[in-house]
Amino acid sequence: RDEQLGIELITATSQYEALMRAQIAALELDPNQVVADVGSGTGSFPVLLARSSGLPSVHILEIDYVRAGLDRAKTLLAGANTNRVAFVEADLDVVRGHAVPILSSSIDSVLASFFLSYVEDPTYVLREMARILKPGGRLVLSSLRRDADVSKLYTDGIAELRSQNGRTAFGLQESVDLDSAARNYLNQASKLLDLEEAGRFHFWDLDELTVLVQNAGFAVVQCQLAFGDPPQAILLSADRL
Repeated sequence: RDEQLGIELITATSQYEALMRAQIAALELDPNQVVADVGSGTGSFPVLLARSSGLPSVHILEIDYVRAGLDRAKTLLAGANTNRVAFVEADLDVVRGHAVPILSSSIDSVLASFFLSYVEDPTYVLREMARILKPGGRLVLSSLRRDADVSKLYTDGIAELRSQNGRTAFGLQESVDLDSAARNYLNQASKLLDLEEAGRFHFWDLDELTVLVQNAGFAVVQCQLAFGDPPQAILLSADRL
């Protein structure tokens, strides 16, 4: 929210790009489908699509409640074909009415990348995702696993990004102060762990996340560990019943 580069720093690494590509593959996109990127952050999904050849052209709804993140996504997408990307500012953690401001059974696919852990009622939000999906529509989500080692992600990511090649490959501007960004990352990562211990954020193991998604009206297609070596996250794909 303070527009400082912190946890977002990890999205500029090859490990994160590999995870995002795995999520895109799990979406099994077809041309002209409509995809809701729920908890979209700074637009990693459409940014990667925009700079990748061979991926189908789809319509994307970027949905987040942090306006600064949506604005940054617009900046990162400047010059790309953005007429297929719409930006929706909405608080998805509201547990009354419809949290997701989208018509029922109107979306082909939903991506929820590192989002579900940070809402007050994950089951309610999953049911909202089922509501907006067409029957048989695909949900792909990722989450840090229980007791994830974020320090390992940090160590590997910073080592990569400190090199000039790392900056160039992942679009970091020369003006980015990596030392400051690294401190912000550690501060935010520490807060994540504190809030997990306090019960405010939710992280799961493979079986727990599978059951949670199934109970919300989905048939789980695949649930596996991903992101880092050793992997620190869960990647799940499921189809709406």
